Amino acid sequence: MINCSEYVLSWRPSPTVTVSFGLDPAAIRKTVREARRIFDGNGNIWDVTLKDVETVQRDPARVPEWTRIVRSVLEE
Repeated sequence: MINCSEYVLSWRPSPTVTVSFGLDPAAIRKTVREARRIFDGNGNIWDVTLKDVETVQRDPARVPEWTRIVRSVLEE
């Protein structure tokens, strides 16, 4: 059996549903809570990385807002 504490799972949610085509705080919170439930429930050590952002539709404020939302969920 693999010891989950020996590895870090790097979760990279799709930017399409996070920052590329609008910013839906409720959807982000739901996605992060579900990931947290799964990862923590399996004893994973994990991090979150916003991957491959191609566009924010001329609204760069989406990225720090996404970060704020994710951090607030992880601090719950």
